[in-house]
Order: sequence, then C-alpha cells, then structure tokens
Amino acid sequence: MSKGKLPKILIIGHTRGIGKAIYDYYNDKGYEVKGLSRSNGYHLCEPTKFESYIWAYDWIILNAFYYDSQYKLLKHIVNHHSNKPKKVVVLTSTSGTDVCFDKTLNVDSYKEYSKHKKRLIKYIEKIQQAIIEKPMQIFDVCPDVVDTEMSKGLWMDAKKLDPKEVSKAVQFCLESKFNINKIVIQRKC
Repeated sequence: MSKGKLPKILIIGHTRGIGKAIYDYYNDKGYEVKGLSRSNGYHLCEPTKFESYIWAYDWIILNAFYYDSQYKLLKHIVNHHSNKPKKVVVLTSTSGTDVCFDKTLNVDSYKEYSKHKKRLIKYIEKIQQAIIEKPMQIFDVCPDVVDTEMSKGLWMDAKKLDPKEVSKAVQFCLESKFNINKIVIQRKC
C-alpha cells in the first residue's frame, strides 16, 4: 500500500450496533468501506459469497455472529490469505471466557453464543502464534456487554458499553503500527 492511499475496509455485519459504529466512523473519514450483512443479501453461513470481497479489501472486520460461521470464515481467511498484508479484526465476547461467562443466565441461545465465542477465542490465540511471521495480522476485540439489540432485556443492572466505545478499540487495532493480540473492554461498575 503506497503512502497516502487509504486501506479499503470490509465490514461483515455493518447495519446495527458495533458494526454500524465502525462503518459510520470510517465512511465519515473518507475510507472506501463495504458493508455486508443479511440486509443486503450476505448471510454469514454462506462464506463463499464473501471471497471476492476478502481478496479486494485490506482491512476486514468480522462482526456478524451466526453460530460457528464466524469461526469458519476466519479459518477460511487464514487458510487463503495469511501471506497477504491484511488486517483482520474479530469481535469476540467476554461471554466466551471462563471468567466472564454468566452462569446465572439460563438461556439456551446465550449458552450457544458463549460456546461459539469461546471456540473462536481459542482459535485466534492459536493462529496468532502460527502467523506471527506472516504479513497478516489478526486482532481479537473482546467486549463485555454492549448496548445492542442482542443484549436488550438482559443484564438490566449492568453498565453496558456503547457500540462507539467498542468501535474505538477496533480503530486502535487497525490504525496502530503494533500487532495487538487482544483487547478486552469492560465497564467499571
């Protein structure tokens, strides 16, 4: 990438919450930003639909969640693009960690979500070491409860993160000259 040329950004899951905050920030700054989501015909469980965009974009944000599809798409990106100077940010969740998993929340969809995020976090930790000398960088942005549609009606007494706060962590990873393995974002009570 030549000096002065802005990276092209692909956001998978861009119409609400964290993805929208990231999309709006970079779009307002004049970057070429492409958003793919169910709203424009791109479902995470169909990874082949993303391939031409993954080739064409420099920075990729995997924000959308659909069971193990985030994990499968990241594996595909690593297997086919690790020798390219791409930056990939994956939005995981503190719910995928042993420390922050909410054992009091007896909701099957939350348990399933947490299970898939945990698998994703473990894969990122492993693959970051495997590609350390490759040009690709993978960042794990791991927020606590974010004030989005997904958390509506849950954790009513908790202070929730604003999607723009999480967007700032993504921006830090992408714009930094450093390889940042993981950023965990939690609100102080």
